[in-house]
Amino acid sequence: MRNKSGLLYQTIINDIKNAISSGKYKPGDKLPTEYELAQIYNVSRITVTRATKELENENLVYKVKGTGTFIKDANDKPASNQFKFISVIIPFKEKWFFDILSGAEDELKKWGYYVSYNCTNYNPKEERELIINLSENNAMGFIIYPSSTFANIDLYSSLIIRNKPIVFVDRTIELIDAPSVTSNNFDAGYNITKLLIDNGHIRIGFVGHNIHLFNSSYDRYKGFCKALIDNGIEINSNYLFDDYIAESGNKEFISIYKNPHSIESAKKVLTSMLSQKPQPTAIMALNDVIAIALVKAAMELGISIPDQLSITGFDNLILQEQLPINLTTVAQHFDKMGAAAAKMLLTKIKQPNEKLKNQVIDTEIIIKDSVKDIRNIEQPN
Repeated sequence: MRNKSGLLYQTIINDIKNAISSGKYKPGDKLPTEYELAQIYNVSRITVTRATKELENENLVYKVKGTGTFIKDANDKPASNQFKFISVIIPFKEKWFFDILSGAEDELKKWGYYVSYNCTNYNPKEERELIINLSENNAMGFIIYPSSTFANIDLYSSLIIRNKPIVFVDRTIELIDAPSVTSNNFDAGYNITKLLIDNGHIRIGFVGHNIHLFNSSYDRYKGFCKALIDNGIEINSNYLFDDYIAESGNKEFISIYKNPHSIESAKKVLTSMLSQKPQPTAIMALNDVIAIALVKAAMELGISIPDQLSITGFDNLILQEQLPINLTTVAQHFDKMGAAAAKMLLTKIKQPNEKLKNQVIDTEIIIKDSVKDIRNIEQPN
């Protein structure tokens, strides 16, 4: 008999639970094979796998590779060499990594979970291999900072179908119905641009890199544009530098901006931008790495920051401490993001059918020395 919700796998779960409660199935009893259950319920093997996986997550059954699925004794304690672990997969090794890990680990250890952490170095292939290997080694769930928006969608969907909980951090993946925790990048982009405007800047440039690849980056750019428009400032395409923007506008920008993190590329961007008439007085950089390259390039070109040009960053990286000037930037609370992701993952483990809303964490502007107040300075037309 099918349940009214039409969730066929839930019918299997309910029947097995009832059989355990009634004593029909006793601890150590072997369940029918997945093939046999598929025949009994007239469903696919995928549906049966999802049902038995949920029963396993609820500690009602256990699987023995190559042998089958068995009813678990409720009084049994896990063997000393068995432990519950969650995998945190991040594409970088900067301080953010440890903030996300720390936030997640603090929350997960309250519930007896260990945490494995792995770096993909922004390599989708490495990410894929890690997820497959960790899944085969019984990771109970994943907190993933995706290395790419488009890669590994098939793998993510496979995890969801197999009822393996995942939560994305910093980025959402379109078409993948999994919860995520992100910073409020739109408001952050808006607010850091508004800070420049409040200091008298109306000719403001934007320097990014592949903003169309990640919704977090594109949201910052959208916030930048909205702040200008809300304050009656036209968006000047000559002040915009990004591969994506270039492809829809001035083609020469593509060749200028091959490597956004190199000082040579930054010098070309500054030279081109400051050749405009009138010149911009400020630049919002997509992130601190780009902002640092711009500041170093400005120093080599003899441009004083912030006297001749104000620059803001995004991320509040330790790397900026190497600069002779303290960078005004945006801090993301990655520890809070990690903790929120862990709570969401625990909910998905305990209640697989629970529909969770994405969470957005507010950011904070860190005001330092790279923005000049020019409200009382006459500006050329």
